[in-house]
Formats: sequence, C-alpha cells, structure tokens
Amino acid sequence: MLEIKAKSKFDPEDYIQALSYLKATGFELGLLVNFGSKKIEIKRLINTKKKE
Repeated sequence: MLEIKAKSKFDPEDYIQALSYLKATGFELGLLVNFGSKKIEIKRLINTKKKE
C-alpha cells in the first residue's frame, strides 16, 4: 500500500490513517511518502494484524 502526502511534515494522524488502511486491506507492508518537505520523507509501515 502506498500513501502519498504533500505536507511540510508528517502528523501522528498520518501514521494512524495509513495503518488503518493496512489493517482494512490486509496488506502486510505500506509506504508513507511525503513530497511536501524539502527532502522526500519515506516511512515503512508494517501491519502486525493478519486479516481473517
């Protein structure tokens, strides 16, 4: 799953939203990418809950 943002920095809500998407879809890995800051920020997220 890829979540793209264009903000000056990540907010805690961005992580919560991306993790919610991972849990809802059942995907194990996700990337949270921010193009809005001076340098591109990339965070790797892992879904620890398996979809049943």
